Amino acid sequence: MKCLVDYTKSSVVYEDVKRVAAYLRKLLVQHKGKSFLITGAHGMIGNYIVQSIRYANNTFLKRSPIQLYLVSRSSAKTVSDEKYIHVLHGDIATMKLPLKQFDFIIHAASNTAPKLYTEHPIDTLKTNVLGFFNILSSNPEKSQGILFISSSEVYGGQEHEGKTNENRLGTIDQLSIRSSYVEAKRFCESMSVAYNQEVKSHIKIARLFHTFGPGMNMNDGRVFSDFIHDGVSGNDIQILGDKTMKRAFLYLSDAVIMLLLVLFKGEDGEVYNIGNDTNIASINSFARAVARESAYIFQKNIHVSYKNGNIKYFQKAVRSITPDISKFKKNLHYNPVISLQEACRRTLRYYKEINYGTNIT
Repeated sequence: MKCLVDYTKSSVVYEDVKRVAAYLRKLLVQHKGKSFLITGAHGMIGNYIVQSIRYANNTFLKRSPIQLYLVSRSSAKTVSDEKYIHVLHGDIATMKLPLKQFDFIIHAASNTAPKLYTEHPIDTLKTNVLGFFNILSSNPEKSQGILFISSSEVYGGQEHEGKTNENRLGTIDQLSIRSSYVEAKRFCESMSVAYNQEVKSHIKIARLFHTFGPGMNMNDGRVFSDFIHDGVSGNDIQILGDKTMKRAFLYLSDAVIMLLLVLFKGEDGEVYNIGNDTNIASINSFARAVARESAYIFQKNIHVSYKNGNIKYFQKAVRSITPDISKFKKNLHYNPVISLQEACRRTLRYYKEINYGTNIT
């Protein structure tokens, strides 16, 4: 179940987008009245970006709001009815884009969970590669900034000591069941470099590490969605596979700030890791953090159990990958601030606010 967020209906989301807009206020004011094309507007990342700009538009950009052009496959109502929101229904891989020069473009459309991109590899390839090619073929050289949201998956399955910086070359098995997603991201990164060099497009690449928060797909099979789902529904949290695997967890509001900083201030053709280099935890530790916060928020006793799962998309998962974000910090001057405990608490609070647990089937 994908849960589309609305900052006017959740105190958690309101607090998040208010913080995002306050931190980026000067940059947003500089770009008042500009046009943004955002693909994947129905997804967790895309929608939180939309909500953050909505808040800015409805508070300090009222006289000259940022114009939002949102690409979404869903025919359902994507966001609110503000006049600055223009919803483009369709598949970014095949749709004809408006004959308009967009000032900023964010390509966030993709299946992002192993469960989804292993079940729908062709769609994953098309959305990323053909979708990005469709955008870049629509004469975007006059755009002030284009952001391609890539993934830490491009670093591959090879174990690596220490933190991973942007210069590390990943080893990828293109015949793996997981390869559609990572190879699509790698190809789009190559496309970014080509268009930057030949057409002088202003493309920046953001390699996003594990990110969670309000609005994530609770049935997509990723550990954070599974664990949060269990905590909200009052079920014991069950770990499938290796409980010692380590991940760096980034909260959604921090991710939005970092992504927009890359869009507005990042260097053309450069790659930036987007993650939290302090929220590093084993799967076991993360499960226990969710259990503790669920017990406090929902007044339920949640236990953590273990089971050896034979799930194909676990088989070639990297045991440990942590981001080196020193390049981002040095050039864009921001440190993610939401701790893992607070991230779990805020996400669980959100699902309590919207009574998600009472609607679980």
